Parts: sequence; C-alpha cells; structure tokens
Amino acid sequence: MLDQFGLSDEQRGELRQRQNAAMCPPPEIDDPLTGEIIDTDSIDAMLDRFDALDEFNRKLYGVLLALRRAIAAKTEGGGVTRRVAGRLRRAKVVMPDESFDQTKLKELWHGYPALAQEFLKIDTVGVRKREYAKLVGTASDQEDFCAFRDALKAANCGRTGTPKVFIEKGV
Repeated sequence: MLDQFGLSDEQRGELRQRQNAAMCPPPEIDDPLTGEIIDTDSIDAMLDRFDALDEFNRKLYGVLLALRRAIAAKTEGGGVTRRVAGRLRRAKVVMPDESFDQTKLKELWHGYPALAQEFLKIDTVGVRKREYAKLVGTASDQEDFCAFRDALKAANCGRTGTPKVFIEKGV
C-alpha cells in the first residue's frame, strides 16, 4: 500500500536506512593531507584532524570560487549555459539562477493578486519546528486535527545529509 506521497512501506524503510547510514562512521578514514589513517577511537585526534582539514577546505574552496568567477568572466553572451575554450581544453559554464528579493515579491503577491497568480509562485512550504514538536505530542478527539497531525508526521523524512561539526574549544 502506498502512502500519500506515493511511497511503499519498503521504499520508506530504504529511505530510513539511508538516513541512518549517514550517521554511521566509516571503518577507516584516510587523511588526504598526511596520508595517515585517522584514529577514530580518539575524539581529540578526530577533532584535531577535522579542524586542520576544515581550514584547508575553506582555503581550497575560496580558490575554487575565485577560479569559477574568473572562468565565467571569460564567457560571452547572456545565456544560462555558456562555453569557454582554450587551446587544449574546453568547459561548459552554467550561470547561477537569478534571485529575487523575497520582501518585494511578497509585496507584489499581495498588491497585484491577479498578476501574481500568473507570474509568481509559492516555492516552498516549511514547518515551524517548535509548533511541530508540540503537535506531535498533542492528543485530540478532533478528526481533522488528528488527520493533519498524522499526515505531517508521515511527511517528516527524518534527518538527512551529513551532520555538521563545529570546533568549540581548541588546544
């Protein structure tokens, strides 16, 4: 049987397994800067390497961003997809999407409702986390309330992606 999102019980189970796998550390982690295996039994060793690699990553990412901008500056035309060619190599450059000021869009949505329906869209719907936590723990005899609560709980895919780590105290 499919749920309201078109997922079977098996598909939901696979999704949960992938989410849980994101929280499991790999058996060995090679340090690309030193070539050594990081001691995953020592929190201090992992945080030391994380800090060093994070700093290197920030520098590396800054250089990559500068190179992207420099390569994009060599393109011609106004399209989203552009190309550059050197003597030996060629590249496709995809320009970022245009962004719009959300405050002004909201003003347009309310100020020009007829035109807004044609040219604007509501892009994402989010969940108020604090209210959601209260909702999950609330019992009710109201059918609509329970249906909404249960559907919203079913829409929660759990924590996805890789956890972030912030160094709070260093030596």
